[in-house]
Amino acid sequence: MYCYPPNPTTTTTTATSATPKQIPYTPRDPRDALAPYIISPSAHPPSIILKETPASVFIRDAFPKALVHALLLPRNPEKTLLHPFEAFKDEVFLARIRTDAEELKGLVAKELRRKICGSGAGGEGVDWGAEVRVGVHAGPSMNHLHVHVISREGFSDRVKKRVHYSTLPRAPLSVRFGREL
Repeated sequence: MYCYPPNPTTTTTTATSATPKQIPYTPRDPRDALAPYIISPSAHPPSIILKETPASVFIRDAFPKALVHALLLPRNPEKTLLHPFEAFKDEVFLARIRTDAEELKGLVAKELRRKICGSGAGGEGVDWGAEVRVGVHAGPSMNHLHVHVISREGFSDRVKKRVHYSTLPRAPLSVRFGREL
């Protein structure tokens, strides 16, 4: 179940603008379920919010399709409702998202190592970052722009449908966040 902020007209400020602009969403529309995290990350528990910056929010995916699955949510109101391919045509915005995605990839790799090896010294010599994929869906089901950062093994009890086996962990129906964008 998602928590919604008490006032759906809550505003957020972009990192590049001092004028508050609204992050549009329709309360109770499941496709807009990411908006409350963008608008008011501090209203959510630290078990969900991994990091908050003026430019983005890192959260754990509510329906993980792998051992570790996180989302990068850009906070730019002008870009949030755009298709990823359209939003990433802006080179400055894309550069910022790539920087944030690399940071989140490092957090996901660290968490993957912890989940597989425990808190001991195991897993040394393994490039854990190579076990993490960063990408967007070519046909997103959520209204707000988001980038998936996901371990590639695809082990999750949420992987139930045939489409789940062919999406993000293996990336044929998504676009990896790299030179393609």
